[in-house]
Amino acid sequence: MIAWFANDAPIRRKFDTLRWLHLAIVALSGGALLWIDLGGGNWPAIMFPAASVVLTLMLVTYAKRLICDPYVATVERLEALAAGDLESPVQFTSHGDCVGRLARAMAVFSANARKVRESSEERKLIVEELGTAIDALAKGNLARRIERAF
Repeated sequence: MIAWFANDAPIRRKFDTLRWLHLAIVALSGGALLWIDLGGGNWPAIMFPAASVVLTLMLVTYAKRLICDPYVATVERLEALAAGDLESPVQFTSHGDCVGRLARAMAVFSANARKVRESSEERKLIVEELGTAIDALAKGNLARRIERAF
């Protein structure tokens, strides 16, 4: 369940899940009031609300890490990609959620940008070689040959 929540659940489903978990925690406190009303003693009046606060803090902290960390890391990687970092790996491509979809698209963009960069470098070498050969031809050197295979 936690792996599904962290890796595959769409963001809206994550928050729907959190809503139901919070409702269950609040119901725990309501159960304490019912217990007292039914004559079950006063200890739940302290224990259940205290447990609810602790559970809420733990749940929100853990959910924040599961939801926010992949998003923030993906945004930071996207910024690095926009700044020209084509070599760092793109994480979270295996996720089935929105982060995974974004990460897979970023991986494609990164691969395409590397191909464009390599193609540009190849064109630059061709232009330099042809430029050198044409310059030699312009100076009357008819024996100048282009030795590099393109």
